[in-house]
Amino acid sequence: NDAKEAQILTTAQGSSPTLRDICNNENPWLFQLRACEETMIDAMVGYAVDKLGYKNFAIIHDTETNSSEQTRLFTEALKRRNIEPSVVVSFTTGTKDFTSHLVKIQQAKVDAVIGACLQNEAAIIAQQVRALGMTDMPIFGSNAWADPVALQLGGDAMNGVYSAAAWVPNTPNEIGAKVSQKYQELYGKECAKAAVQVYDHVSVICEAIKIAGGTDRKAVRDAMNKISDFKGAVTTYDCR
Repeated sequence: NDAKEAQILTTAQGSSPTLRDICNNENPWLFQLRACEETMIDAMVGYAVDKLGYKNFAIIHDTETNSSEQTRLFTEALKRRNIEPSVVVSFTTGTKDFTSHLVKIQQAKVDAVIGACLQNEAAIIAQQVRALGMTDMPIFGSNAWADPVALQLGGDAMNGVYSAAAWVPNTPNEIGAKVSQKYQELYGKECAKAAVQVYDHVSVICEAIKIAGGTDRKAVRDAMNKISDFKGAVTTYDCR
């Protein structure tokens, strides 16, 4: 609302379909330059069910807003394939011991686990799933499970985890590979999604300024809607 009232071009970091609808229908100054969570989750669930043949799922999720939204999308994606999760367990951010949650999942004898949470909890859950003897249990995680922080914290326990994510540091994207390498050189760590998203968003806005031929707010906003086939570090952008 602040961006709309001030008429300042703004890009959104989130991937929620609610945010997508706001950008499309309510706020012409706001652009979601990120793959919508609904699309990515549906693709991953489709892969789990249609390609891998899993039919019996457990869902473990954080109760914070973003993870709860992801859980809704996971559940809806399963329902579109006539599947109800066998067990759903929730927890609050900061939980360290998931024994009681995972025992319920273990008792349900599921084919696979779906996890919706942030990076720290993702790593702990993966480690404790393996520690409880579910060494070969497939885990389908929200995008945070593919974050370098989660991978570093989780270590070998993250093997066997699937996650639909727009960015990985070892991307085959030529532009992304250069950004990832430069980030590693500068900061001594793998380039996380948040950093490369900002890089791309600034690059897209700069392209809009070039198209507009100046920095007039409305002209730049209108120029955003003309951008297509703009190659970034994460993906190719089409804002039309």
